[in-house]
Amino acid sequence: MSTPYNHNFIPPTHASLHNPLWTAVEAYTTKHLLSSPLPNITISSSEKDEDPLTHALRTSHASSLPPISCYPSQGKYLSLQARLLNVTHVLEIGTLGGYSSIWLASASSHLKIVSVEIDPHHAAVARANVAYAGLSERVEIIVGDAGDVLPVLKGEVERGERERFGMAFFDADEFGYVGYLEEFLGMCIGRGGVVYVDNVVWHGELAPPTEKEEGEGEGGRMGAVRRFVEHVGRDERVEGVIIQTVGDKGYDGFLMVVVN
Repeated sequence: MSTPYNHNFIPPTHASLHNPLWTAVEAYTTKHLLSSPLPNITISSSEKDEDPLTHALRTSHASSLPPISCYPSQGKYLSLQARLLNVTHVLEIGTLGGYSSIWLASASSHLKIVSVEIDPHHAAVARANVAYAGLSERVEIIVGDAGDVLPVLKGEVERGERERFGMAFFDADEFGYVGYLEEFLGMCIGRGGVVYVDNVVWHGELAPPTEKEEGEGEGGRMGAVRRFVEHVGRDERVEGVIIQTVGDKGYDGFLMVVVN
């Protein structure tokens, strides 16, 4: 039997940006709200004594993947949102080690995920982690650049070869987000479809740059995030809101975009 999620196994990250109070609250809430085994996921082998989430984090770390998976409470939040919205098909851009895929799959035994990952090594690690969790039939991992993969997926949806997506999770190349959203709008369920975009606040760097910073240019990743946020604000087809978060991984936040 697998053990409950081991909150203590979190790879090192931006330690200097941590606040001890945030970490204490995260530890307390994790103990009481995230300690039970995941629902809707069954590990058949008695030899697997490690729960799927801990396994995914540990093997990702051992395989030299960057420690940038969503944090535990965010993973559960995404799972609960998928359950609340009765989502059956999720599009994920940025698989990494499959940690968020496993969280999303726990929302429902009927939920299916298509996850796009540009790095073949990351995809291989993720496939192994998904298989360990017994989710290979519900999580499809496609290797490739999302800019190339999404139009193909949209064509399949339009031809009736795939179901429309009710939800998406973007955790990838910020420079592509405007295009990713456009493709999602063409293959989602329509009104009520939702996109969650990770790491948009990034220790407060989302705030408009100072005059000095403006002189350094807007060509970086946070410049791309700002352009995407402003694009969402102008697009009458959607509504968006940013939720700021604090916890084990410091100060960050995510953008929620809902289709009108």
